[in-house]
Amino acid sequence: MRSIGAVYRDCLAQIDRAVGLGTTHKTMADAKTIYDLPSPTQDKLLSEHQEASNFQNSEVAPQGAPQAEAAEAEAAESAAPRKESEKPYYMTLEEVLTHPKFSDRFSLGGCDVGYSQANITKIDQLISENKFLGWRALLHPKIGTLDEKTTNDYARIVKDYIKMVADTGGDPLTPEIYGGLSLEYIYRYMYNSGETAKKNVPPLYFYNRKTRKYVKDSGRNKSNVFIRVYRIVNDC
Repeated sequence: MRSIGAVYRDCLAQIDRAVGLGTTHKTMADAKTIYDLPSPTQDKLLSEHQEASNFQNSEVAPQGAPQAEAAEAEAAESAAPRKESEKPYYMTLEEVLTHPKFSDRFSLGGCDVGYSQANITKIDQLISENKFLGWRALLHPKIGTLDEKTTNDYARIVKDYIKMVADTGGDPLTPEIYGGLSLEYIYRYMYNSGETAKKNVPPLYFYNRKTRKYVKDSGRNKSNVFIRVYRIVNDC
């Protein structure tokens, strides 16, 4: 961009040529600042300087514009809420049901922690005494693989009850740390629910939408299926 001094010198030359007298040049040269000059001369100098500035800016702007637009677009994308399916910690139902771990078979014996999963009263006592090893300590180890029929039956149970569980206990397809279904909730409210022949068990939990009736967690099939889903989603 041309400096105002350069414009000033050009203006002097133009006036000298137009007037043809040295007195004009001498008078302008004696001025210490632009504001010492006559008003018409000030206006001409400032006008030319502004035109030069605008021209320079118009040449530079296009180079920076794409970068500015890209930065604005990136900021807008970051601020926009992500869709549920785009969350890095989210799994689809299809991903869970086709996961290799969905067909894992676990031991049916008691846990190594020395107390039954069904005995919530005992668990609460251990929690109050700071002796509880955590809900994951109740998980059984893998001992094999389920047959295809059992795997398909478990998949059907998930499809039948996943919406009800999500509405009441938390989304089974989202990890617990992100607000999904917790293992504690499964053991407190699902496990052995409605099995009145057992002690210290939760009341009826699972609701069958087709029959419009609550059903027992017979054989712990339903609760164990959602424990299976929990293990896949939470990688444990």
